[in-house]
Amino acid sequence: MKRPVYRGGKVHVNQDRCATCIFRPEGLRLAPGRLPDFVEDHLRQHTVIVCHELYESPTPAACRGFYDLDRSDVLRVAQRLGVLKFQPVEKS
Repeated sequence: MKRPVYRGGKVHVNQDRCATCIFRPEGLRLAPGRLPDFVEDHLRQHTVIVCHELYESPTPAACRGFYDLDRSDVLRVAQRLGVLKFQPVEKS
């Protein structure tokens, strides 16, 4: 079962990008041209991109690459409210 990135009163975000982050040039690749649409879909829906390596983990976190874009209202509000928590990236 997928668990939310908001738990324990905090919004969890990876401390660093995972090794295969979709935002790394050498990372996991989406279909050509899909990344901008993927990002825009999440921004439009006011959701976050969950790190794909932690998607089914009991401790999922928002993707650090998505956080680094600094375009997510959800993550900006969480930071301003002091409920953002950076967690170490789990090694796969």
